[in-house]
Amino acid sequence: MYEETHEVVRAKSFELVDEEGELRALMGSSPNGSVGLEIYGDDETPRLTVGINRGGTARIDLRDTAGTPRARLAVEASGTPAIFSIRDAEGRIRAQVAMHDGEAVGVNLMDGTGGTRAQIMVEPSGYASVILEDTNEDVVSGFDNAPSEMDPVQPPDIRIDLNSDTFGVSDKDEVAERLRAETDLWVESDVAAYAGVEGGPLPPDVVVHILYTLVPVADIYANALASVLVDAVKTAFSRRGKADSQATYSFVTVDEEGGLLREVRGETNDPDLIRDLIRQSIKDQR
Repeated sequence: MYEETHEVVRAKSFELVDEEGELRALMGSSPNGSVGLEIYGDDETPRLTVGINRGGTARIDLRDTAGTPRARLAVEASGTPAIFSIRDAEGRIRAQVAMHDGEAVGVNLMDGTGGTRAQIMVEPSGYASVILEDTNEDVVSGFDNAPSEMDPVQPPDIRIDLNSDTFGVSDKDEVAERLRAETDLWVESDVAAYAGVEGGPLPPDVVVHILYTLVPVADIYANALASVLVDAVKTAFSRRGKADSQATYSFVTVDEEGGLLREVRGETNDPDLIRDLIRQSIKDQR
């Protein structure tokens, strides 16, 4: 059967229907100058939209079965900004990747309310930054790779590392908070993994780094430090069902760059012996 063909077909819109006569695709232009293509699911819900508006912005929307846009790509006529966003079932943006004017690339991550919680930015020059925000969208943490022109950061007076085989994050927070409350020291605490060496000594449960500039007055804080450490060990051992709270301690005197000056180790559950280990670690460092 002969089928007539046309070189050019001109129309303001085209509709594509299936065997049942249901609309499956629509392509057309609007009076405001935009043009688009929309593809529908079995129930005539729009699932894919491709279009260009009068200003030249190109956009692609991918929708779920409810017709809600779940992913969107939009590019301005100039090329920037170019934005890709992922949305939840309510249509709120949860993640967004964008190239901005000047060709900086950024990533934003949002919570279920749409509030920004994390931002990553990389400039064409190589400068990169990361920002974390709380539920009030106040910055709580951030860092970048910009060269610092400031003096090196002063290390803490005391740094305590707790072995992750015994302690958890709550333990390190409790240790730091108690010492800060009971002394005027700058204290940092963390949970670290310490691996033993076959045939060597057992890895310590607690490692205490004492800055050498604190040595002249370290005796003053020995009682508070010993008490806090013993309590932390008892709590952690009890949680793990260990009746004996005897732990292995390593006390290290360090310089401003973290270099080791002296180390003393001991295994005990006696606060008096812990104080003695502290004094031995600072011996001859005054």
